[in-house]
Amino acid sequence: MYYRAAIMAEVIESLGDLPKEEITAELLLDGLTDEDMDLLDAELTGLKKKRMRVLPASQGSGEPPSSSDDSASAQTVSKE
Repeated sequence: MYYRAAIMAEVIESLGDLPKEEITAELLLDGLTDEDMDLLDAELTGLKKKRMRVLPASQGSGEPPSSSDDSASAQTVSKE
């Protein structure tokens, strides 16, 4: 549980009127219930999923297919 709180403390930019420097794992563990932690975990999971949906779009780099496929078919044709 401490590890989860420490990770959350690192990524939370502000909490109410508290600045980032005052947000610690201890503060979160003392002030949040298990339900609060579960809610934050669910939100972080949702954000991760949104980020993962964006990544596959960058794979279409517009580069031509590998030339090894073309050379294999050219060798087959030249052997005939």
